[in-house]
Amino acid sequence: MASSSARRDSSSPSSAASASASAPIAGEYQGTCYCGKTRVSVKGAVKSASICHCNTCRKLSGAPFLAQALFSADDVEVSSDIQMTSTQTSKAVTRYRCGACGSPTHASLATFGLTALPLSILVKESTRCPEELRPQLHLHYDSRVLDVNDQLPKYRKSVRHGELHEDD
Repeated sequence: MASSSARRDSSSPSSAASASASAPIAGEYQGTCYCGKTRVSVKGAVKSASICHCNTCRKLSGAPFLAQALFSADDVEVSSDIQMTSTQTSKAVTRYRCGACGSPTHASLATFGLTALPLSILVKESTRCPEELRPQLHLHYDSRVLDVNDQLPKYRKSVRHGELHEDD
């Protein structure tokens, strides 16, 4: 059984790491990829949850944006029955997929000690997203392909850059 422990490969979009609007809530979450051969287990607090509109997230997810949650890398365990694939998308970010079905499973951001998990891997098909996993903000909103009409803060780029998108 192949194993990719996110504990060793920290991960996640750095720009959302400091953006949590409320105190982190510790929890336990489990999920699998589409085929079930790759499993994710989390025991710890959500650092932040966001919706990213950057070109990389859009292209790699095949969707207009990616909803994801950040956790401390030490709180995330990823295991797989088969060899996972990885893509280095920047100096700091490595993204992983199930080698069988191709589902995105996690992203590692070692520099920040974080792991980003797509909400689709953590939220079961027939359930709603738990409150603590619901996105708190949008990132790279200037790169969006669709407008999103919600009341969440929309950052032009990253939280680190701090510039909010102005309504058109």
